[in-house]
Amino acid sequence: MSKAAYAREATGLVREYSTIDVFYIGISILGIGTALSELITWTPYMYPGANLPLMMFFGLIVSVFIGLNFILMAVAMPRSGGDYIFISRTLGPRWGFLANWTLVVQNMCFVAIDTTLFTSMFVAGMFYTTGVATSNAGMMDLGGLIATPPVGFAIAAVAIVFYAIVTGVGGRSYKWVTLIFMSLALLSVVLLIAVFALSSHASFVSTFNSLTKGALSYEQVVDKAKGLGYVIPGFSLAATVAGLPYAVMFYAGFERGTYVAGETKRISRAMPIGVLLSLAIGGVALMIIPVVLFNLVGEGWFKSLLYLYYDQPKVYPLPVPPSPNILAALAAPAALVAVFGFTYMFWGMMNNIARFQVFSRCIFAWSFDRTFPVRFSRVSDRFHTPTYTVILFLVGTLIATALAYFTNALSFLLSIIGIGYLIRSFVHISATAMPYRKLSKAIYGLSPLKPSIGKLPLITVSGIIATIFFLYMSYQSYSTLIQKPFAAIVGPGIGAILFFGLGGLGIYQIAKMYWAKKGIDLNMAFQELPPE
Repeated sequence: MSKAAYAREATGLVREYSTIDVFYIGISILGIGTALSELITWTPYMYPGANLPLMMFFGLIVSVFIGLNFILMAVAMPRSGGDYIFISRTLGPRWGFLANWTLVVQNMCFVAIDTTLFTSMFVAGMFYTTGVATSNAGMMDLGGLIATPPVGFAIAAVAIVFYAIVTGVGGRSYKWVTLIFMSLALLSVVLLIAVFALSSHASFVSTFNSLTKGALSYEQVVDKAKGLGYVIPGFSLAATVAGLPYAVMFYAGFERGTYVAGETKRISRAMPIGVLLSLAIGGVALMIIPVVLFNLVGEGWFKSLLYLYYDQPKVYPLPVPPSPNILAALAAPAALVAVFGFTYMFWGMMNNIARFQVFSRCIFAWSFDRTFPVRFSRVSDRFHTPTYTVILFLVGTLIATALAYFTNALSFLLSIIGIGYLIRSFVHISATAMPYRKLSKAIYGLSPLKPSIGKLPLITVSGIIATIFFLYMSYQSYSTLIQKPFAAIVGPGIGAILFFGLGGLGIYQIAKMYWAKKGIDLNMAFQELPPE
């Protein structure tokens, strides 16, 4: 095939990532700290009666099939770009670009959501809880100030620029940053489990009451919520199953190490170990921590507190959200509070550094195939990173973060989850069809890793299972959101995603027409894998 089908004869990327790097990317985007904050502070409210550990176990089972699809496709197609590469070489370029374009835009929004959590829960929480532990009113006030939109956005903007710099520099600097940050983040999880498991209930109650003096005491929270009409829900299997879309969302990202397949050494080993290890560690943490938390504070009490936070904010007794790091700080010895708050903060940073890493590669892959301006396929000779795509992702995330802070866009962005699941089903449809489709059959045949169940390829079995679940999750998440406080923005949210989706198709069609005028058939690029 003529190399004119691509931007140039070689990508310029180098294979410098190992199994541990694939693991770091996966566990970072899964983001135990960020996922835990969302699991604890959103799910009991949105799915009353759901058993969180059981819900996360169900989500773990589904996620294994998701991981298998990405692992097997990455080994068969060892190029950077993730599901853009996988779908475009199986179902065709239009579907690949549509799905991946929407995913990239969606993740710009997720960076915005997670960065608001980073500042309001992690950074603000660190100062606030340190102030509580040391009886320092100034520190407590600083925590409250950071949680306000103007200050929070300023901190978020600096953090986002830092993520871009780390990603753009790459190489050893990137590896050292991720090693140090991930070590601190994982330490925070160990401390969190230890604090919840070993602290006394009486000590937690005493600290909570000393903090909320003049407002609600621990003993008054449940009665106050009941007096305002709240009924503490009992266990509901239906609610637990209905929460699957969010359970899988909390695991989402563990498979993203496959997006740097074109830069990974010993890929047949690195992908299975790195991807599944990140899922296993995340699963254990997200199932254990709700158990030890509720044993400490009381599940009914926490759900009552959460009700006050969302539905009765005027009587909610704390100046910060009831996130796990805040609750842990109320239970931890004073000497550990600052250490815990500091280390927990790194989950928010690692999550978004890894997102910059993988989704800049998606934009790079578009450009290398000429479906996006070729300029964005340029790779720095010094850093071996696609710097133009990193800058573009930076601009997009700053805009999304500003919208999240100063408009109703945080709730608006949450409404895209349902349609996001629908788009994500494309990659699993591709996995199902990969051994049989004309475009991908030969590629799959050359894969060094193609297990089967009898005569049926494992990738087809796991692809069917994952596709069914994603279609179910699309329906379930949408039907749940329309009954929640987000109902008013679900319609506009879906409209926005459809707009971006149609925009993606438009960009592809424009690129195809543009290159056709220059004598280049864009379809030729998708008849094989791009060069390394």
